[in-house]
Amino acid sequence: MLKQLSLWPTEEESSQTLEIWQALDHEQQQQVTMALAHLIRKIVYPKKEKQTKGMNNEQ
Repeated sequence: MLKQLSLWPTEEESSQTLEIWQALDHEQQQQVTMALAHLIRKIVYPKKEKQTKGMNNEQ
């Protein structure tokens, strides 16, 4: 039987996550934050297909 993921973390999971975050130095925290921001931006603003000059003329 598959284990279902809980929507809300347990108290133990929350404290572990906080400990991991606090173990990172400021530069590492910034790198993680920037990586997450980059991933979110890619989802919100996906790259549009490049249009060729011929495609622009057909419109």
